[in-house]
Amino acid sequence: AIGPKGVQFLAQVLQNDTTPITKLSLSSNRVEDSGCLYLAESLRLNHRLTCLNLQICAIRDVGMSLLVDALRDHPSMHRLDLSGNWIRREGMFSLASALPSLQNLKLLDIWGNPLELKGIQAVATAMEECPRCTMDVFVANGDIEEDEQIQSASTKLQYLVSQNIYLQRQRKLQGEPDSVWPPLLHSVDKASVHGHSLLYFVVRNRPDLFLRKASSSLSPSV
Repeated sequence: AIGPKGVQFLAQVLQNDTTPITKLSLSSNRVEDSGCLYLAESLRLNHRLTCLNLQICAIRDVGMSLLVDALRDHPSMHRLDLSGNWIRREGMFSLASALPSLQNLKLLDIWGNPLELKGIQAVATAMEECPRCTMDVFVANGDIEEDEQIQSASTKLQYLVSQNIYLQRQRKLQGEPDSVWPPLLHSVDKASVHGHSLLYFVVRNRPDLFLRKASSSLSPSV
């Protein structure tokens, strides 16, 4: 497995903007927070990378913050997989602050991280400004007294994702550029998000709660 030192060597290669690499997967390697520092330096210098897979790479809040800060100046990034790491509240705060500037990010996977209530709420609020972004989210159980709030915040986040997916499909069908679409919360009514879209973003630890809440506000026609 590649460790932080190996990532440092790879990052040095990536710093050359003429490097023809556009997709990079370091899945199941020990990138860790120190490796994220090297990757962040590369992302600032090389804007060719469009897909980055850091699934199960022992990344924590510090590493998450380093990456999303670098991505603010990396407009070509379309897919970012950070699933299966140890990202918690502070990392989610960093993500939430960066999301509005990541308008070209189409897939962000943070499934399998120990997310917390305040972090989920922060990202849900930020998603309102990101009509192109889709997310795959796992919500870990919190404290008993926070459980209902966690599910409520998660439902809001997943609903925003459902609208984004719906808008993306409509853009493709109508052949219209993304720029003609207004901010998502002003353009799509809840009733227009159909049940078949919901298959993309079930909250995986308690899908029964999400589907019950979603069915009360969305029209589930297949």
